[in-house]
Amino acid sequence: MNQHAIIGCAMLLGLWSTSAVAQSTLGELLDAGGKKLSKEEVQKILSGAYVVGPSTSGATTEYDYKVNGSYSGNLRNADGWQTGVVGAWSVDGSGKVCAE
Repeated sequence: MNQHAIIGCAMLLGLWSTSAVAQSTLGELLDAGGKKLSKEEVQKILSGAYVVGPSTSGATTEYDYKVNGSYSGNLRNADGWQTGVVGAWSVDGSGKVCAE
């Protein structure tokens, strides 16, 4: 597994899954040693990353973030319902990931 995929997965799971971390606010994450990433760092991490993990709703997610700013993947809920997803991703000036 490439380094971007591992880092991207860890970052996104931390952002999307509140049960994955004991901290509940940005301040607590920073106090625990977390680092706010720049726009450029987030873009580098996500470009080409394959990310798998739970969503905040409990669905299993799988996303392939392509270097060209598009993504594709799958969502599967606990009942077995599954759908494919496609869209575009970008990073705003403050480092937040935006997806359509």
